[in-house]
Amino acid sequence: HVKTGDLYLTEDELEPFPELPEHYWVINASIKPDMITKDWGISNYKQVVNETCSSTTWVQTGQAGIDHVKLENAIQWQGRTNNVRNFLRLVYHANGVLTPVSFPMHAAGSLPKKEGKTRRCIVIAGGR
Repeated sequence: HVKTGDLYLTEDELEPFPELPEHYWVINASIKPDMITKDWGISNYKQVVNETCSSTTWVQTGQAGIDHVKLENAIQWQGRTNNVRNFLRLVYHANGVLTPVSFPMHAAGSLPKKEGKTRRCIVIAGGR
C-alpha cells in the first residue's frame, strides 16, 4: 500500500469546474528561465498534444506573468490557477497530469483519488 500526501478539499473544491469537460488531462509545458535543466522542449509538448487531441482533452496551466507558449488543441488556463487551491481542484478532477519535475507532480501524487477514478501522472525528468 502506497501512502499519498494528506491534502483535503473543501466541499466547493470537490465540485468540478463547470466550464471544463468531465474528462481531461492537465499539461504543464512551462519552462522556468532559472531552471533550464527541466526543459524538455516546447516542440515535444506540442507533438504530444497534437497527436492525442482527438482522444484526450488537454488543459494547459501556467503561472501568470510567465511567457507561455500556447499549445494549440489545448484549453488555455494559464493564470487561472495561480491560487493553489484552484490548482489542486483542477488536478483533483483530472484524469492525468503531464509535467516536468514541478509542483503539478506533487499535487497529482498527494491528492486523494475521486471514487472510481484513476489519476495518472507522467513526469518528464531529465528532459535535456
